[in-house]
Amino acid sequence: MNINGGRLNIGGNFNFGTASSYSNGRLQMTNANDYILVNGDFYIYAYYTHSGYLTAGTLEVKGNFTQRSGNANNFLTTGTHKVILSGDKLQNISFNSIESRFNILELQNESDDGVKLLTPVTIITLIDNGNNISFSSGERAGWKLSGDETVTGDLILGMGTLDLNGYKLTITGNLVQSGGTVRINGGELEIQGDYRIQTVFGGASAGTLNMTDNADKVSVFGSFVTQSSASHNGLLSAGTLEIGGDLTQLSGGSANNFYSTGTHTVILNGNQKQTVSISNNANSQSRINNLKITNTSTDGVDFARQTYVAGILYNTDSIVTNGFNIYIPTSAVFADNAWNHDIRIMETRALTEDLTIYGLLSIEGGTFNLNGKTLTVKGNLNLGAATLTIGGGNLYVDNNFNWGTASGTSTGRLQMTNVNDYILVNGDFLAAGYYSQSGYLTAGTLEVKGNFTQRAGNAQNFLATGTHKVILSGVQLQTVNFGSAQSQFNILEITKNLNKGYNFSRTPLWNEFIENQTIVPPPSAPSNLRFVRSTASTLPCSGKASGSSVRRIF
Repeated sequence: MNINGGRLNIGGNFNFGTASSYSNGRLQMTNANDYILVNGDFYIYAYYTHSGYLTAGTLEVKGNFTQRSGNANNFLTTGTHKVILSGDKLQNISFNSIESRFNILELQNESDDGVKLLTPVTIITLIDNGNNISFSSGERAGWKLSGDETVTGDLILGMGTLDLNGYKLTITGNLVQSGGTVRINGGELEIQGDYRIQTVFGGASAGTLNMTDNADKVSVFGSFVTQSSASHNGLLSAGTLEIGGDLTQLSGGSANNFYSTGTHTVILNGNQKQTVSISNNANSQSRINNLKITNTSTDGVDFARQTYVAGILYNTDSIVTNGFNIYIPTSAVFADNAWNHDIRIMETRALTEDLTIYGLLSIEGGTFNLNGKTLTVKGNLNLGAATLTIGGGNLYVDNNFNWGTASGTSTGRLQMTNVNDYILVNGDFLAAGYYSQSGYLTAGTLEVKGNFTQRAGNAQNFLATGTHKVILSGVQLQTVNFGSAQSQFNILEITKNLNKGYNFSRTPLWNEFIENQTIVPPPSAPSNLRFVRSTASTLPCSGKASGSSVRRIF
């Protein structure tokens, strides 16, 4: 049905579908002069979306208004479209879907009972004209503060805008935002219970939180939960959100309902265990921008699911569990050039300062270039689907370097093509790359103090050439196992007796061989030393190798 600039008067009800079956039709109101007057009830149970169909004109209803979801968007009004509720007795409003909504809702019902919302209803603009509107679950509409205020007990925001207007609002209970907008606007919101952007019964809400001023502050003593159906891209761009309980993001129709940018900062400051759970956990979806952790409990903060930190990650002495679920994209910065826990690097990154990771470092996306700097990893280093370029820098790994797993391969690559490249692995080194390393290991030095294992994901996944050198300098017996005849060391230097200090799967595993039993093992994972060069004289590997090696460090 296309109103097309005309006027439609209905003396009774407008039934767009029935109680038991939906309608396959559409109602089109796209002309500013379109006008429908319904003297009875308006009922819509349409199968198709009305996106783009209700963009202008006026629908006036004097009875009840009911929306049922044949399609979640079957009453999606936009543009200048207006609904007027003008009955002379109680009008009940019920929406089955928060995706459907009033664009402009004007109340002309002057009765004592006025208009009652039986369900959460999305209203973009409300013109109440001073008339009565009530909520079935105790919600209230937003208001603008003109001074500091305190709400005793819970506050349920159902519609409109709660504008702090530079003042402080204290809520001694919970804030449940089933609709409307909370606009901090340079003010401070203190919630002594939980803050839930959800319906009263825990469903998706059309509510939004607006933090765009650097002075904005939201302090939640309990947990923060967002299940908003609205994208928050551009709405969480500044200010500070402090959370004393859990941080939970749930899919509510918009994957971006916790998309924070700019200078927006989350502080996890609880005194008992806190859990972070992000359902739509992608850098382009819901994420934390800046993150500070000041939790004082012995349980600390548990990152139960993948969590992208896209801005600044501040180091912390708080307990962090499942830190490997913290994902760092290209845009992220380590504020203190250190992180005391596990972490994942997910996108291309070039170091501009030395960096120390005290837990597990997993490199899993793009290219990680040390760029002449020093990377120190106190735990294991796992190389996944990424290229690790030493780039003239130094890499110190206190534990193991896992390029693949005991049973699986890695699609990543290790690039050592600069004469100054230096890697020291105090534990074991595993090469199980999926791709050939031809042309990737041509210079620099890899020193390993534990066992060395090459396992064929690709037969040439440790094919070293040029001037690349491997030093096996462990104090204990070192086992060297190559699974492929096409992979081998280029220059191999050993620091113990060949027959007593090493167990090779086959010999020779090298193009050139240096035996240097006079070398003094360097301290574990130094942070202020850099390998410069190595010189040696050798004998053919068929006889016992001898010679001297000088490595200058400073």
